[in-house]
Amino acid sequence: MGQEAAARAPIAGVIVIIGGAVAAVGSFLPWVGVTIDPSVSLPPGTSASQSIGGLNQDSGKITLILGIVAIVAGLVMLSASSRGLRRGMAALALVAGLLVGGVVALNLATRDSQLDAAFDDQASLIAGQIDAPPEEIEAQMREVFTVGYAFGIYIALLGGAVALVGGVMGVASKGDTTAAATTADADWAPAARDSGAGPDLGPSPDSGPGGDMGVPPPPMP
Repeated sequence: MGQEAAARAPIAGVIVIIGGAVAAVGSFLPWVGVTIDPSVSLPPGTSASQSIGGLNQDSGKITLILGIVAIVAGLVMLSASSRGLRRGMAALALVAGLLVGGVVALNLATRDSQLDAAFDDQASLIAGQIDAPPEEIEAQMREVFTVGYAFGIYIALLGGAVALVGGVMGVASKGDTTAAATTADADWAPAARDSGAGPDLGPSPDSGPGGDMGVPPPPMP
């Protein structure tokens, strides 16, 4: 058990680094995909599909920062000689992974409200330019544009989950040194009893020249 706990420490640090890197990379990738209805005629060279990166919104910036925090925590977990510092960094990585998951989950849960706000803002902007009712413009926009989440947001979520697992492993390895010492003592004690090992107390004061304890030397003629 002690050896297993000690082996978990470097593995946990590597897992935390991988999770933080995945979360950071996912923050740069597309989080939102926009597709324009094929029936709409577009100018030459204009793509019917557009993507919006995670860094274009606050959620992606937060997950990037948290991913960097997890990477730093994992590096310290690998290099620190203090068990307390390693556990502290593991706890930090755990929190960072949880926050990444929370930020992404909140983003996914509020999808409809975000879309409504985006359509309202764009419709109001266009209505002011062409002098048309915002409601009509918004209705037309909803018919033309299809908006959904892209793969980047799920990669960021995966990275947060991996960092969380590494943090849990690092915190769980808190008893590595004590457990190893206890195991070593437990293994030594039976061996010492079986071999009869013990301290050398030297010859007994009652032993005579003959070497037998308690037997007096023969009388001199």
